[in-house]
Amino acid sequence: MAKRVTDEEVETLYAKHREFYKWMYPWNDWLDGGWWIIEKGIDYYTPTKSMRKLIHDKKVRWGGHIHTRLIAQDTILFRREPDASNPGTQAVRPPHSGGVG
Repeated sequence: MAKRVTDEEVETLYAKHREFYKWMYPWNDWLDGGWWIIEKGIDYYTPTKSMRKLIHDKKVRWGGHIHTRLIAQDTILFRREPDASNPGTQAVRPPHSGGVG
């Protein structure tokens, strides 16, 4: 059964169960316009197919074009190419609207 928790209880859970942080990815870094290689179990913890989709879905919020390549099993090479008409979006994260990732 679902249970409502307070902000203080959430902070306690985060402190007690650090693995909760595994799904919080450093998008400001990863979408800065450079090439990145990420590995499952080190940099992400979801199925690789889901992670590639999650990266591509960032195009909606960040703009530009996303390139991804699976270079080995569970190893993704990717880059966000900023929109030429709006280069200022390169390292600026839009406001978070909730949700995972």
